[in-house]
Amino acid sequence: MGERPGSRGNEGGTPRGDDSGGDATAWQSWVSLAIVIHGICIVVALAANFSPSPLQSRVLEILGPYVNGLSFHPAGTPFYMTHGTFLDVDWRLEWLPEGSDESDEAAWKVAFPSSANSISHRRQREVALLRELAAQQMETEAPGAASRAALLTKALAYDLRIIQRLPAVSLRLRRHTLQSPEAVDSPDAESRDPDSSLYFDVVYRADIVVDGERVEIIGRTSAAEEAATREITP
Repeated sequence: MGERPGSRGNEGGTPRGDDSGGDATAWQSWVSLAIVIHGICIVVALAANFSPSPLQSRVLEILGPYVNGLSFHPAGTPFYMTHGTFLDVDWRLEWLPEGSDESDEAAWKVAFPSSANSISHRRQREVALLRELAAQQMETEAPGAASRAALLTKALAYDLRIIQRLPAVSLRLRRHTLQSPEAVDSPDAESRDPDSSLYFDVVYRADIVVDGERVEIIGRTSAAEEAATREITP
């Protein structure tokens, strides 16, 4: 008897023209790859949360839109600290332009951090500097802490007035306090705003005195803003 046409050469194989198995395998491979990349993004973001290496920082700059858009990266805040310590909250160094009303919150300009919610090397250095300044301010019993804080503040004032040529007449260091869950759901718009002055404490305040290229600072206190007086004498 004659063989049926097409019977040879296909023995033990899959029927010709049926690629459903290959398509399913390719689809599973792409899904697995996406899951692996997703997991790598999360691991890198969390691992770089504390003292990131230069390589981790560069990788996060590439992954930034993804990890930040989906809130996978805590933006430099140690996620395991939730007690509102100086390492747990944001710090801002602000300056008051010449001729402005110091009671007007909108008149104060943010000096540092210079970029909001970024993962750049510059922001990391600025945040570390403000945390160090805050730590020195809070060490009221440590010998020399006040002098070290004053020297840091003087250097920042020099940068604003002499280097950047900004008309700054005052500086203040503010601590961002934690916002309660009740405040987030509050009907009051100001309570819901995390950048409201309600959630900031003034830790340090100083006036800037300029004489040519020489810059000095004089610590201030007021009824509205309590701050330890710091003064540098020539």
